[in-house]
Amino acid sequence: MTTFDTPAPAAASPANVMESIRSLPAGWNPDGSLNIQVIERLFQYAQGASDTAETGCGRSTLALSHASKRHVVFACEVPDGRDSETHSLNRVRKSDLLNRDRCEFVIGPTQETLPHFQFDREFDLVLIDGPHGYPFPDLEYYYFYPHIKSGGWLVVDDIQIPTVANMVDVLKADDM
Repeated sequence: MTTFDTPAPAAASPANVMESIRSLPAGWNPDGSLNIQVIERLFQYAQGASDTAETGCGRSTLALSHASKRHVVFACEVPDGRDSETHSLNRVRKSDLLNRDRCEFVIGPTQETLPHFQFDREFDLVLIDGPHGYPFPDLEYYYFYPHIKSGGWLVVDDIQIPTVANMVDVLKADDM
């Protein structure tokens, strides 16, 4: 267990899982983290889902690994010059809060991994929170869109960033 982890809940009830994630310190993910209320909402929406996916990883990964029957994470390995102990991917993979039986990691830049990923299922929920520079949010959306179930959730983080905001504006204007 790393020094930033909270022990896994004895009984993995939704309340215990979220309480354990809530208790992680603010600096647990040095790359930034979703607001805890957003993570709680993701956890709520994904309860009982068959399949979920996300780009990027962090506390959302811990929550979705418990809420969904199968969760796929697209994340990059530790970049050169970064502390491997505090990198979000390593921190998540070493966490006692991760439900490893339900989580699959696809490692590498999304512009390389998504085009080659074998999409053999539809997703109930997809969280786009990977690289934010253009055209990456659009690219991630392009590969996920055909694989989101009718009535499924597309969640996009960091809409205050111009490249992400542009994609959200286009999505809002399209009837789809």
